[in-house]
Amino acid sequence: MSKRPNADPDADNPYKKRQRTTTQVIGKYASTDINSSQDLQDILTFTQDTVAGQFTHNVKSFKLFLDSIAYGEDSDDQSIKRGILLEYLNSQTTPAESGPSRYLADIIHSWSFSAQSNNEGLFSAITAVLALLLKATSNHIEFREHGNNLCRTLLQENQLKLFDRGLGASKAKEHVISPCLRLLTEIVLYDGGTAATIVYAHREITLKRIDVFLGIRKASTGANPETQRKLSVRTNALRYLFANIRLQSRSAKSNLLADGKMIRAVFHDIKEDVAFVVLEILTFLKKEVVDDSNLAYAVKSRLFGDSTLRSLATLYQLGDHEDESDEVTRVRNQAHELLLCVCTTAEQGILKLNREAHLQDNSGSEFGGRDLVLATSQKRKEVANVTLSSFLQSLRPYADLRQCELVLAMFTAAPDLVPDYFLNKSFSFEPKLTSTWAGYSNFLLSSIQIPLPYDYISGKPPFHLSSIIESIIPQPLTKKALTRCLNQSSNLIRFFTVRIMTAAFKKLAKLLELLAPIIQDGEGETGGLWHRAQLDVINEFRKRCPEMKHVIAVFRNCSADSPLFREGAARLLAMYYKHLPQLALEEKLDISLALSDSLKQNSLYEGDSKINWLRRLELYSFLEIARRSPDMRWWHKPDDLLLSPFTTVIRLLVASPHTDVDGGVRLLMREIVEETTLLDQATTYNSFEVLLLSLQDFKHGLPSNSLFEFLDNSILRCLRKPVKYHDDLAAIVSGLTLNTGEIEGCKVDLLLVTILDQWPFLTKSENLVVIKEVTLWLVRYLDFIMHNGGSLALLSTFREMFKRQVRDKDTRGLLEQALREPTICGTKDELKKINRSSQQANNPSANLHQEASVELNKDIKVPQLPTEDEDHPALVRWAQMGISEAIKDGQIGGLILCLCSKYEDIRKQAILNLGKFSGILQKSEYSEWQQTYLLIGEVIEAARNEISDNPFPSFAGVFAARSLLVLAEPLHFMYTKINRFLNKSPHWVTGKLPSYWVDKILLNPPTNDDAHHEEVDWLLDALTDGLRTAEDLEIYRRCHVFERLMSMAAFSLPRKCENGLTELLFRCTLIGGSTTLITRSSLLSWIKCRLNSSRTRSSDHAILKHLAHKAYETSDKKRVSQWSNGNASESLHSLLP
Repeated sequence: MSKRPNADPDADNPYKKRQRTTTQVIGKYASTDINSSQDLQDILTFTQDTVAGQFTHNVKSFKLFLDSIAYGEDSDDQSIKRGILLEYLNSQTTPAESGPSRYLADIIHSWSFSAQSNNEGLFSAITAVLALLLKATSNHIEFREHGNNLCRTLLQENQLKLFDRGLGASKAKEHVISPCLRLLTEIVLYDGGTAATIVYAHREITLKRIDVFLGIRKASTGANPETQRKLSVRTNALRYLFANIRLQSRSAKSNLLADGKMIRAVFHDIKEDVAFVVLEILTFLKKEVVDDSNLAYAVKSRLFGDSTLRSLATLYQLGDHEDESDEVTRVRNQAHELLLCVCTTAEQGILKLNREAHLQDNSGSEFGGRDLVLATSQKRKEVANVTLSSFLQSLRPYADLRQCELVLAMFTAAPDLVPDYFLNKSFSFEPKLTSTWAGYSNFLLSSIQIPLPYDYISGKPPFHLSSIIESIIPQPLTKKALTRCLNQSSNLIRFFTVRIMTAAFKKLAKLLELLAPIIQDGEGETGGLWHRAQLDVINEFRKRCPEMKHVIAVFRNCSADSPLFREGAARLLAMYYKHLPQLALEEKLDISLALSDSLKQNSLYEGDSKINWLRRLELYSFLEIARRSPDMRWWHKPDDLLLSPFTTVIRLLVASPHTDVDGGVRLLMREIVEETTLLDQATTYNSFEVLLLSLQDFKHGLPSNSLFEFLDNSILRCLRKPVKYHDDLAAIVSGLTLNTGEIEGCKVDLLLVTILDQWPFLTKSENLVVIKEVTLWLVRYLDFIMHNGGSLALLSTFREMFKRQVRDKDTRGLLEQALREPTICGTKDELKKINRSSQQANNPSANLHQEASVELNKDIKVPQLPTEDEDHPALVRWAQMGISEAIKDGQIGGLILCLCSKYEDIRKQAILNLGKFSGILQKSEYSEWQQTYLLIGEVIEAARNEISDNPFPSFAGVFAARSLLVLAEPLHFMYTKINRFLNKSPHWVTGKLPSYWVDKILLNPPTNDDAHHEEVDWLLDALTDGLRTAEDLEIYRRCHVFERLMSMAAFSLPRKCENGLTELLFRCTLIGGSTTLITRSSLLSWIKCRLNSSRTRSSDHAILKHLAHKAYETSDKKRVSQWSNGNASESLHSLLP
């Protein structure tokens, strides 16, 4: 008998081996089209008799409808759907007396029913559609009230129980947890966080198990692309947490960020997250934490603890290969930028600016670093940034360029981390030609090249030696390790070692440069401590340096095909001679042969090629060595050179343009010349520069070898028999009919006397081309000596003596043109141009301190009047700094100058801030607080009664601001006089301040015997800066400031003081004081006397004439004419022919 067929093969069969756990409803319910609000009303009406499958299908249809609104393109169809939704929501609005609990009652009732019946599918679907409903309506203002009603409904007690049920599900039920998190996120975000405070108020439910959810990554780790599109529970929890932190109140935000369990869960295994999630985390941290200036430092420091920073640092290891994706690259870059900001800034990050950390010494010794043996000490020095110190130990700067950049930025921001890092990091520098060793070498080189903070020497001694020495030559660079590196066969290892040692020497040189003026100006025990500190640093540096014989071996083994390596080795040798002369002189190094070879090579190479540049740098290093070598013979002509080394260098300088390298060579050669009697040093411009100028641009080309041979012969003879030529010069001067004062000024280069002695031998030769060329140079040289302050009578005698020994008419004609205006070869403009370039080479930082100026002509510049900054940043900046830093940085001085503002409210704010600063100062530990407190108090007292109607006098403000800087330096030459003034009286008569200080400085002896000119220069600078308005000019007039200062110029003053007086007079002409200067101070007569005085330098004549012209043009000509009976204009014309 055949079997009966099953009538319904899909029906449930209790005897089947595998039971169906769910009822299949696919295909049973037709899709529902929503074309009106009534359709929504029909599908979302729920009763207990409604089939669960049917309602689930209806909810999904509603979800598709909301998807088209939330994510669809903006079109007419979407507008129609929004209208349908709005009509439906309006129909769901309940009367006010019914309360919001009845809002969307059908959906809320069905949501509650699904929870009671354990229908997780329906529960999850309704939760998701509620979240989508809020998201779809959040960007449209017409839905605002409906959305807020829904949020309030969802946060009532009955619905909170549903959230509690959903968030309390097991970790495996991601389909239940994720919709709850998304719905809570939308509630927090809706309408700018209107309901966020309610969510936080019920945090025992709404923030339940967030730390657990942050660890669930399952849904985002599958290989299926469809699974990848589903957000994991962790991602939803992160977005929910970030929304709360972003929109909660400040206290709630701080509490959330201080929750250790949640924060640890956020950063735990962060490198396992997909790239877009990591980018969301990093963006949130940057925007909501780092950039939030209102967030307390304690909250940031707790959030960015050691574990958090280490977790963020693991992101450096993402995609550590060439084919990494763009997203991974973005993650690494953004993580790097975040760590840089957190670890290197105090305002946005967790950096502690402890500027006194390097001064701390826990050894208890009298001098901080004296008893500390760094090579064997394992004691951990206390640091201010403990978190950063621990985090640094976990980084691998030798393996990743970004980590190296981070470590170096932290070293720059917090110098106290440098010794702590190297003293506690056990990483050997033993030479191994591996990528790790090369990376570590590059890191050490970069750490040494970090600029030395001025704070290292700005405090009182003693300072901790390790803070200095570890930043110059770190602990891994031991003498043994460096020696082994220099003796390696690999050129790469030796090249790295040479570069590292060169950088260490440069940093040591910078430290010694900063210490030099402090030691020179120091007195008593303080100066002795600084000197001992300098010796300790040098001795410790010397202990870690290899012996120079190993560097000599490296240089000798350098191939000529490696100019970069040779130049580096030569520079290192020069630094040994310059900074460790005792160590250098223990070795025998004959530099003559190397210098001769370098001079020949530099003579052969022309142009600006890289090889020529490196050879010029190498030559400079050899000259540095030769300068300090006792066996160097500058004036001896080697067999393989046409000229002596000295003249050969002159020839190279003449042939090359003015470069930075040549500037260093010029300074070196000037030092050599100054030790001889070859050139006169008591001139307006440097005589060596004048000699170079006379040889440059000569006949539109380089002088011939014959001219340099004649010059070289003259130089060698001059230096071999200086006494003879001194006698010859005395005989020539004695033959002149001059008075005693003029005879004393008859000085000339001894080289010119030697040339006169060798002139007959040159003229007897038959080579007229050479004679003419030498004559052309001689005429040019005589002209420049005259412009350099030489005696015209004496130079004319030399010219006539040259002419008498010449038989050729053309040559005699050339000599006739010497010492005439205008000359055929060069003007004073060329001389001043060369002088300015030489001054810049001598003091490269001079350009940093030049005032803004207006150009009167191409030679003379006058400082502009200072203008008032409309922002007045000094009113707020001082409060952001420590007391010492605010004073030395000039912020307190700027605050005092705000009392001179033309705006009354600015003046009132300034005096209030000065009172606050005075109170802070009195309770501080600032070393000079008593004198500073007295000064601030007297300024407040003097300004209190004046600033209500008029600004505080500019000179009083400038004087007070500059006195602050003086009081901060007890060794300052004005320190004693400033203190005497402060103790004299608590009341300032501001109208008599200029008169008081002119008397105290000009008519009283200086505190230090040799500081009179420094005090005068300080006064002139203050008077110039304090002359800003017509009211200031009136104070100066009543105090007779100009008359006293102009009478002072009758005596010999240094060039700097004369320039200061001239600047003051020019400043007076800029504010309408020209008439006062001419009528009350007789400026034109004073200028005429100065021009006729023998003490006035010829280079100052043009400046004085411009001053006269400027004063007359800006004066009241009618008033001046009446005062002078019409003679003023004639006097001016006599001054300006």
